[in-house]
Amino acid sequence: MTMGILFRSAAVVCLGVLLAACDTPDPEPPPSESPGTDRPPVSALRATGNEPPWLLQIDETTVQLTLEYGQRVLEGPSPPVEQTPEGHGWRGVLEGVSIQAVAREEVCRDSMTGMPHPLSVSLRLDDERLVGCGGDPLHLLLGEPWQVETIAGTAPVEDASITLQFAADGRLSGSGPCNRYTGPYTLTGEGLGVGDLASTLMACTPAKLDQEDAFHALLREVYRFDIDTSGALVLHASEGRTLIARR
Repeated sequence: MTMGILFRSAAVVCLGVLLAACDTPDPEPPPSESPGTDRPPVSALRATGNEPPWLLQIDETTVQLTLEYGQRVLEGPSPPVEQTPEGHGWRGVLEGVSIQAVAREEVCRDSMTGMPHPLSVSLRLDDERLVGCGGDPLHLLLGEPWQVETIAGTAPVEDASITLQFAADGRLSGSGPCNRYTGPYTLTGEGLGVGDLASTLMACTPAKLDQEDAFHALLREVYRFDIDTSGALVLHASEGRTLIARR
C-alpha cells in the first residue's frame, strides 16, 4: 500500500469519527418546574369551616382538630393519606372520636369572607358532617402570567398585551398597554391589596397611555379576588369595577 493511500484511509477514518460525534445528540437539560408547582404535599392540609367553626390541621406526623371556639382540641398521630374517588382522604380516631376528612381540588369560598381557596373539604366526626375550605388562597394566584381580558369592562386597546403575574414573595409584575411594571401586593384572610407600582417610561399612543393609567388606578383600588366558574381571575375594585384575566 502506497503512502498516499494510507493518508487517504486515515482521513476517511477521522472524518467518520467526526461525523459520528456530530450525530450524537446533546443531553437534554433536566425539566424545570413550572411556576406555581410549590404546593404543599397532599399529606399536609389546613382547612377551616364556619357555623359551627372548626380548624383542621394535618402534617406528616400530627393531626389536630380545634372545635367549639378553641375550647375543644383533639390531637393524635397523622393517618396516612388515601386517594379516593372524591379526592385525598384521611381516616382515624382522635381521642375516641371517629374522624374522616376528604379534600377535593376545586375552588371553595369561605362562607364568612368570600375568600377563595383551592380545596373543598368535608369533615365527618362520628355522625356529624361539617364542610369548609382548605389550602392556601395564594396558590390560586401563582403560576403562569394572567392575560387581562377587560379593565372595568373595556378590552385592551390596539392589540396591547396586558399581563399580571403574582410571585410567592409578595411581588406583582407584568406588562401594561405601554410599560412593564412591578410592585407589592398583600393577601390576608380578608382580601387582596396592591401597593404602589413602578413602571418603565416608554413612549406610546395616547389611547394606550390612557388605558395604562386606568389599569394602574384600578389595581390600586383592588380589595379582593375570585376565580369564576370558567377559571378566570376576577379582581374586584371600588364602585363595582372589575378586572378580568385568564391563562
